Amino acid sequence: MLFDLHGLEAGPFSPLHIGLAFVATGLLIPDFLQRRWAMTLFIAVSAFIVGLGRVVMEIIPSVQPITPFVFILGVLVGGRRASSCAILATLISNFELGMGVWTLHQAIAWCAIGCLGAAARPYLMIADRLSVWRTAVTASLLAFPFGWIVSLPALEYGVLKYVEYLWNGLLFDIYHAVGNALFITVMVPIANASLASGHRILTGFKKNDIAIIQ
Repeated sequence: MLFDLHGLEAGPFSPLHIGLAFVATGLLIPDFLQRRWAMTLFIAVSAFIVGLGRVVMEIIPSVQPITPFVFILGVLVGGRRASSCAILATLISNFELGMGVWTLHQAIAWCAIGCLGAAARPYLMIADRLSVWRTAVTASLLAFPFGWIVSLPALEYGVLKYVEYLWNGLLFDIYHAVGNALFITVMVPIANASLASGHRILTGFKKNDIAIIQ
């Protein structure tokens, strides 16, 4: 836990969490306006499943299925949709794992990972398929900046305390990185199979759908 800041809990219906829910919904407004109901439902169901998966995987320290999933989602359907899924999954899982000020930093970190996935699409896609090893390596490395972002409140105690906190949590970041790689080896073949089958939710996006804002 992060000094005494992690003691600042907040109820699920606090202004912070309600605001995050509105942001997640707002990110899907373009799909509502374009009547992309299948895409909207896909994001909502994905958020529920991956959020539940995070709760189930709580028994293994720092293994976060949301990270690789949101990263792949960013590659396939764009940073905006991946960010919406990331926020919803964070809220859903924290209903069980605990709500507090850390929810905001977790959501920001996972949104950043989704947007990075969108930006990395040209590097990760080879012949309209996700490269397993490129995606696994990249997703593994993202475990470390995720930890840096989530730990930002420690800066209140000074840069040295922040660095000390990161150092003390390095082993957990490594667990996170290894977990990401393992999840990727399962998720990428499934995603590629969906792409090969012409799954319209994953193959029907336009070029500007992969942009961070669009």
